[in-house]
Amino acid sequence: MKFLIILIFILFSFTVANSQTFQGCGKVIETFECNLFLTDNGQYITISYIDYGEFSIGDHIFISADLVTCPGLCMGPVTCLSVNYISNCEVTFDDCGVLIQGTECVLFKGSDDLLYYVTDLFLNPIDDFEVGDYVRVRGNMINTFVSVCNQESASIIAYEVFESDCKCFGIRGNIDGDLSDQIDMNDLIFMVNYIFKGGNSPSSKEETDVNGSGEINIADLTYFVSYFFKGGDAPVSCP
Repeated sequence: MKFLIILIFILFSFTVANSQTFQGCGKVIETFECNLFLTDNGQYITISYIDYGEFSIGDHIFISADLVTCPGLCMGPVTCLSVNYISNCEVTFDDCGVLIQGTECVLFKGSDDLLYYVTDLFLNPIDDFEVGDYVRVRGNMINTFVSVCNQESASIIAYEVFESDCKCFGIRGNIDGDLSDQIDMNDLIFMVNYIFKGGNSPSSKEETDVNGSGEINIADLTYFVSYFFKGGDAPVSCP
């Protein structure tokens, strides 16, 4: 069994050698010769350096590491992990929102209307998307990561970023679908045109159902008018 484990991580070393970085979830296993990182998909990689911080061997953790050659460990020169970031692998941030153009970089605007910088420490995982795309971000939120954006409330170490159809977040009312998610008179005009003049369909049914009844009708328009001109209740929160 020991020989099989060693053979697996040596073979995997040749696979990852062409890359310069690694990130993933798993747990650290102690062996007589060295420590191994057992990934969630069953691969073993040698660890050359890790500062466990608040974590211990055997904990389920997320690591972000440089891939380096570490001669003398285990069975001679192999590709190893030099860990530079470690966190809880359980997802602590899971939200749907829209990508907006900030002053310095593209940011994720979540359902709480706050702005977040999304990173995986090596690449920007939102580079595959465009400003205005609705995405779901899953990962860990940290407040100590320093970015160049200077606008975000916090940063997200992302495990997953994928396209989502959740176009309603925060409170409802962004009927015209503007990228800044502003609720203003343009949304009221859009609703009037849609209901009475056969105008364009709203980008999101949930955003247009401002009273949360499950239907879009004249009651929503009355609710919206009251909100703008009579100090009425704000549109209800998105589902």
